[in-house]
Amino acid sequence: MPLPVPPSVLRGVNVLSLAPNLPGPIAARRLAEMGAKVTKIEGPTGDLMAQAAPKYYEWLCTGQDVLQLNLKDEADRGQLKELLSTCDVLITSSRPAALARLGLSWEELHAAYPRLCQVAIVGHSGDDADLAGHDLTYQAHAGTLLPPAMPTVPVADLAGAELAVQAALALLLGRNPGEDSAGPGAGSEGAGEQAKDTGAAGRGGYHEVALADAAEAFAMPAQFGLSAPGGLLGGALPGYRIYEAAPAGGGEAGAGESVGGGAEGAEVEGAEAEGTTPTHVAFAALEPHFMARAMQLLGVDGTEEQFAAAIRAKTAAEWEAWGIEQDVPIAEVRGAGRVRN
Repeated sequence: MPLPVPPSVLRGVNVLSLAPNLPGPIAARRLAEMGAKVTKIEGPTGDLMAQAAPKYYEWLCTGQDVLQLNLKDEADRGQLKELLSTCDVLITSSRPAALARLGLSWEELHAAYPRLCQVAIVGHSGDDADLAGHDLTYQAHAGTLLPPAMPTVPVADLAGAELAVQAALALLLGRNPGEDSAGPGAGSEGAGEQAKDTGAAGRGGYHEVALADAAEAFAMPAQFGLSAPGGLLGGALPGYRIYEAAPAGGGEAGAGESVGGGAEGAEVEGAEAEGTTPTHVAFAALEPHFMARAMQLLGVDGTEEQFAAAIRAKTAAEWEAWGIEQDVPIAEVRGAGRVRN
């Protein structure tokens, strides 16, 4: 994903990551793309992502040095201390109590390395920082799940990663205020961030990024009814819905209408004849001019039933090509498990 900043903006900045799994590695990758030198520390068994999604793990670690250290071993802790002595930003994702047992509490780190900035990715904020949890449980409380389906995107992890990047940049700005900066401690505390010490000029600071709070922030469109089932972006409009198209391989789709629409959750009777694959389109004629153009081109009156009948005439891929040609926002729904080139 291209970043809206020069790749040299963090040149000369050393980042050390003790954060495995997903939020930490994504944040580290973003900082590396901005020019920071990133060193990732993994435990003796490595990172679970390396086994769960090897190609994704490789992408996440691009441009970084990856070391395996056992932080319960005295010699390895000595190597970690050497790295910390020249480190500008430390990213952690362990619970505070676990870090404290390793001698890596913020108080100990700040005393030993006054210029160090720490971004601590935790599950919950404040006094609940040691509570167990994962993306799935944070989304459960935020209201972004539609049981029994599992989420295809780890919203809390991704949101937390981006907030971690913001926190790192704000801490660096506070430590090294420039001519146009807002001075020490610059940068507002967004959702999911808690500042223990924003850092005076020349001194490091600490930011806590809570994944549960990040999920809550990203769930607000649904919580306020905008994208919840039946909301304006949740199926209330015939021009902004997911529709079943003709199966790939020939034949007309089943008699089902749009998918995931109203609050009642209309069921789709997809035709899965032998040799065919059901297809769907995302139809996003939200603005009046797009809606009017689509109605004119398709010869429909704008009802869900007429759109559903018209869209079943072609496959999703054909509709996407048609949309590009006719300047209508319609796209093929690709499988969540599609292989990335």
